[in-house]
Amino acid sequence: MRGVSPDREPPCTRPSTDRSGFALEATIIMLVLLSGLLLVMIQTATTAFRTSFLDYTNSRAFYAAEAGAEAAMGQIAIMIEDGALEDQEVSEITPPDLEGFSFDSFAVRKVGGIDIETITDGPFSGLYSLTQYVDVYSEAREPAGSSNAVLVSAKAQAIPIFQFGVFFDDDLEATNGPPMEFDGWVHSNGNIYLSSDNAWYRDQITTPNELIWDRMDHHSVRSGVYVNDAMGNEVQLDFDSRTHPEPAAFRAESEASFDSRVKTGAHGVDSLKVPLPAGMDPVEVIRPREADDTEMEKRAKMAWKADLHVEVNLANLDRAGSVCGSAIPFQGPDNVAVNQINITGMSGICPGAAVTFVLSHPDLDECSEFDDRALLTVEWGGTTLIGPNQGMDGCEFTVTPPSGVARDFRVTVFLDGDAYAELDEDQNVDTTWLAGSIADNCGAGEGGGGNKYGANGFNTFYPSITVTRAEGLEVPDQPELCEIFFFDWAAFYDGREQDFREVLNIDVVQLSDWVAGGGARRSEVIYVEFVVPPTVNGSVRDEVKDDSYDPAVRMVNGTLLPNPLSVATHYPIYVQGDYNAVDWKPAAVVGDAITMLSNAWRDDQHQEAEVIRTNATSTEYWMAVLAGHSATPCDHEDAGCSGGYADFYGGGIENYLRFLERWSGQTATYRGSLVSLHISETVDGTWNGSYYSPPNRDWIFDMRFEDPSNLPPGTPTVGNVIHTAFRPVY
Repeated sequence: MRGVSPDREPPCTRPSTDRSGFALEATIIMLVLLSGLLLVMIQTATTAFRTSFLDYTNSRAFYAAEAGAEAAMGQIAIMIEDGALEDQEVSEITPPDLEGFSFDSFAVRKVGGIDIETITDGPFSGLYSLTQYVDVYSEAREPAGSSNAVLVSAKAQAIPIFQFGVFFDDDLEATNGPPMEFDGWVHSNGNIYLSSDNAWYRDQITTPNELIWDRMDHHSVRSGVYVNDAMGNEVQLDFDSRTHPEPAAFRAESEASFDSRVKTGAHGVDSLKVPLPAGMDPVEVIRPREADDTEMEKRAKMAWKADLHVEVNLANLDRAGSVCGSAIPFQGPDNVAVNQINITGMSGICPGAAVTFVLSHPDLDECSEFDDRALLTVEWGGTTLIGPNQGMDGCEFTVTPPSGVARDFRVTVFLDGDAYAELDEDQNVDTTWLAGSIADNCGAGEGGGGNKYGANGFNTFYPSITVTRAEGLEVPDQPELCEIFFFDWAAFYDGREQDFREVLNIDVVQLSDWVAGGGARRSEVIYVEFVVPPTVNGSVRDEVKDDSYDPAVRMVNGTLLPNPLSVATHYPIYVQGDYNAVDWKPAAVVGDAITMLSNAWRDDQHQEAEVIRTNATSTEYWMAVLAGHSATPCDHEDAGCSGGYADFYGGGIENYLRFLERWSGQTATYRGSLVSLHISETVDGTWNGSYYSPPNRDWIFDMRFEDPSNLPPGTPTVGNVIHTAFRPVY
């Protein structure tokens, strides 16, 4: 054993080479670092996801809020079309129903009142509108809870329709033969077809569809259509929507040729619609009142706008004398055998017409004293109608002579002197009206003769005529009624429709005389409603002359109007002679079709069922027209359309105003606005035929309609809504 000296140090040794502890420490450190990095990455990703999700939900809420505002704009567009946005209507505007979304706040507010202002932008720049400014606030919340809001400002514009020179809701055709010059804005909601050798349009032409340089009924491109540019230069039309189908190309050509005064759907032109419920035909504007009409329909219909409503009931016939009351003149008796008792008729004596008599005696103070002591006998041609010697019940009695020809009419009354303390002796009256006198008075003798009511005079069957007005407005009495509104069976033969017309004449002179009697008589909108049974009553078959009732309104003696006046009906209107040509006033005629009769027209020259083209004379018509039109059934370019001309062409704008006479060399002067919202319903005669020859058409838009104060009473409006501002609300 070897010992170690305590004075010596121990031998030097090397450190150990085992590093497992260090690796563990490094691994732990790396895991900590990686965990931190992963945590940062997760936090970053989470933040990004949350930010992206928030952007997504905010965007959804924003688009929902925008959709709410757009829905309000759509509702306002319908409401403003009648020219007024009522407070109640505004309160009924609601947001759309979007699944999963709610509207925390939704409000529509009118800003100020309705202003009349000129449209300064868009395709209808230059027209004026009834403008209501509106603000819409829409705040929407999406399912995850995000919300967003927008504020939209808009102008709701109602455009009075009679400021257009021509306005058609359907396709518009203008293919005139004789020269036609038109000064006024032309608009159609359908296509516009232009082809002529001599047509000049002085104002703008607009359609939301296409402009076609061709006829609709058959192919015929004529090179005489001119449209004024902005400087008033006449520029020939030599292109259309078919030669330039691309919107940009059409816009460029229109700008180069017409300074963009010809605009189509390529320019973003909107359709202009009348204020009616969705899907309802605009012909409702002229149709009669209905008990279930909505408020929107009432605002649109001329029948509800009328302050004087006339009903002509062809199913309720009576004698003209009864309908027209004291229009039958009373005539004294021809023979008086005894005349101790006074007898007076309240109206004339006519076959089939009730007449009331009043008796009096100077010694009898009370009407009731004509009692069973007074013995009455009435005879007609020897036949006893009352009595003989029937006791009376008062001093009045009514009797209706039998229908037919006139007969001798005799009345006798006997008062027994012994039965009356007031009388010293018997008293009698014995009077006779001779058949000849009755026939002269009533037009009801053998062989006729007649008066203005027809061959049977006051005995002619007549439709009931009823006038209704608002409370406080005066109604004509029966005699006045029959002077203003005079009915005429088979007044004349219409060569285009090939039937006789049952006409309610509105005599403007008689109307003016009646209106002059007081302020409560003034009327500015007259609506005529006909009640028409399906078959002709046998009692008037001879008067009607054919197998159907064909009612119409005719304006006569209308050179000078009593006041601004619009006349409307759901049947055709005829305007005879100069109309509103002296001391001009705002005026309109509204019907299913409008026919112009000249100053030379005479009914008695059109009493046979044949076309007789009598010579017209130059005549002036100063009024807006809203009526149906005849339409070409299809475009010859469309597959399956046969095309043609004779009975295929609707007649175009040049035949929109109808004529029945030989106008060759004569001028039809027209100043107004031509509007058609529908295809005629109650008339269907083809345009083509030999029933007329065209006039020289001097047709110009009446520039006075560009002043809102000069619009005819009851002027319909068409409308649209345009945005003026849009901004999000934070």
